[in-house]
Amino acid sequence: MSAFPPPQLKHKLTLVEQQEHQLYQIALWRSCLLISCAVSLCLMVVSPYWRIKDESQIQITGDKLISKNTVYTALDLSYPQFIWSFNELNLTQKIESIPSIATAKLNKQLIPPALIISLQERVPVALASSQGNVGFLDSDGEWIAQKFYDHVNPNFS
Repeated sequence: MSAFPPPQLKHKLTLVEQQEHQLYQIALWRSCLLISCAVSLCLMVVSPYWRIKDESQIQITGDKLISKNTVYTALDLSYPQFIWSFNELNLTQKIESIPSIATAKLNKQLIPPALIISLQERVPVALASSQGNVGFLDSDGEWIAQKFYDHVNPNFS
């Protein structure tokens, strides 16, 4: 025999069924919420807002002696590209391959989307010629061709 009389047992079974139904509804709503959040996040990530559309979204600081065009040419980017797709190490190496750049640091800014490039240039301290080409020597004694310095007068005037 059961511990409950038949009317109470029927009532208890009904309550258990209602509770199971409520738990099922809660689980269903949680699943819907989780799926909608995941879909929203995916749609947000591939939104056109997160694209670098042109050079105006690339900010360069520390460029006193070289032109921004020299850096843009070294980067060799195609537009538009998602900000997530930029490989910071690869782009930094491309910029540092310019002889007049000592170091470069690249940061991604999300709001508004932009690439921020901080440069440390090699400062020319002397005018020199090598194999008939005019250039400059930096403080470490490295020769740098004049074409890599756009804003330096070879007469230092």
